[in-house]
Amino acid sequence: MRRIIAVLVALVTMLAPVPAPAQAAVPNKGCPPTCMRFNEPACGEIQPTCAVTVEVTLVEVDKVTLTAYTVDGTAHAGKDYVPLRKGQVTVDRSVPVATFTVQLLPGAQGQFGIQIVPDQPGMDPARASFTIKPEKTG
Repeated sequence: MRRIIAVLVALVTMLAPVPAPAQAAVPNKGCPPTCMRFNEPACGEIQPTCAVTVEVTLVEVDKVTLTAYTVDGTAHAGKDYVPLRKGQVTVDRSVPVATFTVQLLPGAQGQFGIQIVPDQPGMDPARASFTIKPEKTG
């Protein structure tokens, strides 16, 4: 009887599923929320432009191409500014800054947004709003 039990225990042990080896957690390949930071440009105060600078923190890649689109707010493309459509800049670790310039039209006022879409999987798009300020006169 002991021999039969020993054989059964050996069979059960051999047929039992083998647990998979432990694996380390895969780090998040996406950027943290502070991955892209926008400046606060003086839109229209000095020149009829809005130079939007984006600083990118590259986590696990050496370079990334950013595509920018303008988004209407209270300011409207064609009336208050010339829209950006697929403006692209590639940034890398040595120069992690991109600037997108939006041309303002005469009489421009209100707010508009810029949507930045990175070409790296896992990196989230970023969006910021900007206010067009009246041109300062001397």
